[in-house]
Amino acid sequence: MVLPRALVADFRRTRHIAGRSTGVIEQMALARFLESGDFARHVRRARLVYAQRRDLVLGGLRAALEPARLHVTGEHAGFHLVWWPPPDMALAPFLRAAAQRGLRFQAISDFCRRKDLPPGLVIGYTAMDDAALRQHVDELRRLIQNA
Repeated sequence: MVLPRALVADFRRTRHIAGRSTGVIEQMALARFLESGDFARHVRRARLVYAQRRDLVLGGLRAALEPARLHVTGEHAGFHLVWWPPPDMALAPFLRAAAQRGLRFQAISDFCRRKDLPPGLVIGYTAMDDAALRQHVDELRRLIQNA
C-alpha cells in the first residue's frame, strides 16, 4: 500500500490490531496475473466493452434529444457519464418516473458542495449485461421524450 508518511504509523497499528495479513498465495496469484499479461488483456477487453456500452447510452440520449439540447460530459471516464438535462426539464418528476421503471441515477449535487451547479445526472453503464442495458436505454429514451 502507498500511504502518506503521516498515515503509516496509524495504518500499521490498525493492521496489527485487525490481525489481517495478505496471504502469500494471494500475493503470488496477483503477481502471476500481472506478470503473465492477463491483467493487461483484461483491461483492454474491459475498455472495449465499456466503450460499446457508453456508445449505447449516448445513442439513446441522442435519439431522445435534439443535438442542441443534449449536453454530456465525462463520457471518456470509462464507467459512467454525466448527462446535463435541458434547463426546461423538470428533474424531480423525471427521477420519480425513472425510479418507478427501475432506473436509478445519482445527481451531481450528491457529489459536491456547490449548490449553484445546474442539475446533472450520473449515468453508469458497467453494472449490467448488454441486454439489460439496452432495455434501460430504451426506457431512458422514452422517459426523456415524455418529460
